[in-house]
Amino acid sequence: MSKRLKITIDGQALYADLCEAEAPGAVAALEQAGGFESVLFAADVCYGELTFATPASDYWDEQNVREETLPGDVTFYNDWSSVCIFTQRVEQFAPGAKVAQIRPIDLPAFQELYERVWCHQGVRLRCEVVECDEAGTERHLGPASTPRHIAPPAVARFEALLREIWLERPVELDDMVERNATTGRELGVWAYAWGELVNLSDMLLVLMRMARQKNGGVRTLRAVAAEQCRFFSDVFGSSAHMVDTRLILAEAASYLEGAETYEAFVELARAVQLWVLQMSFWCDMELPWDVMSRTLHEAWNPDVPAAGASASEPGRGGKHKKDAKPKKKRKKCKGEKDKGAEKGKKSKKKAEKGRKAKQGGAEASE
Repeated sequence: MSKRLKITIDGQALYADLCEAEAPGAVAALEQAGGFESVLFAADVCYGELTFATPASDYWDEQNVREETLPGDVTFYNDWSSVCIFTQRVEQFAPGAKVAQIRPIDLPAFQELYERVWCHQGVRLRCEVVECDEAGTERHLGPASTPRHIAPPAVARFEALLREIWLERPVELDDMVERNATTGRELGVWAYAWGELVNLSDMLLVLMRMARQKNGGVRTLRAVAAEQCRFFSDVFGSSAHMVDTRLILAEAASYLEGAETYEAFVELARAVQLWVLQMSFWCDMELPWDVMSRTLHEAWNPDVPAAGASASEPGRGGKHKKDAKPKKKRKKCKGEKDKGAEKGKKSKKKAEKGRKAKQGGAEASE
C-alpha cells in the first residue's frame, strides 16, 4: 500500500505519490496535520507554480532537498510551512524538500488547475494524506482535523489570530483597497505592504534559527525580534494604514520581550511569524500578477515571446524578430539623390562651421 497526498477542489480529487523513504519527516508532518483546508494560489515568483499554506508541525530536517524542480515535483518548504506544486520546469525561488511526485497521467489536470488559479487567485482546497491499496480503495491517515496543542497564552493568542485569517480574507485589506482607489497609488502600497511582511517573516526565521543553535543570548534575540515588530508596526501604520496589523505587531513585540528561554522564544516567534506569513500570502493573492507580468514583459521584451508561447505562435510580448517580415528596399530612380547621404553631408558641414567659429573666438580672446 502506498501513501498519497490527496488534494480536493470543487469535488475533484488530485493525487501525488508521497516520497516516504526520501522525506519521512515532511511526510509525517503532513500526515499529523490531519485533513485540513487551505487556500491555493499561483506563486508570483515562478510561472507554473501552485502553493498553499499548511498547519504541518515543524520538523526542521533537510530531507530530499532538490536544487532543481521538474514538472510534477511537490515540495514542502518548512520555513513557510507551505507546499509548492510545480506544473512545469521552473527555476525555483529556494531549494526545498521534495515530498511527493505527481504521476505523468495526472500532470495535465494540475497544469489546467494552474491556468485557472493564475488568473483567479485564491481557490479553497482540502488536503490530506491517504493510503491506497491495489484495488484503488483509499483510507485517510492521521487525525480527521488538525489537532490543537496546549500552548502558553501568548502563543495561543497568535495561533487564534492565524486561524482567523487562514481561510478568510482579512477585512482591513478591503479598507485599504477602498482608500487607495481615490489616491491612484494602489501598486506602490500593495507592493510595499507585501514586501514588508515578507521581510519581517524572514527576519523572524533568522532569529529563530539562531535561537535553536543557541547563537547569541536570549535577551539579545528577543530584544531584536521585539524591535523589528515595533519598527514594522510603525511602517504599517504610516504607509499602508493597516490598523489591525499595526496593533497586532505592537502586541507581538510586548510578548516577545517576555521570552525567558530559547525554547520559549522559538515557540512564540514561530507563532508570530506564521501569522505574518499568512498576511503576506493574502497580499500576494491581491496583486494581479498575471496582468502585471504580461505588462512588464511587453515593456521590457517586446520582441520576445512570453512564457509558454511556442516559436510559431507569437507570445503576448509581440512577434519574435526572426518571425518578422523583412522590409523591402525601394529602388532609387535615376538621378534621385540619396537623402541619407545628403543629410550626412549637411551635418558634416554644420559641424565644421561650428568648429571654425569656436576656433575664431578662441583666437580673438588671445
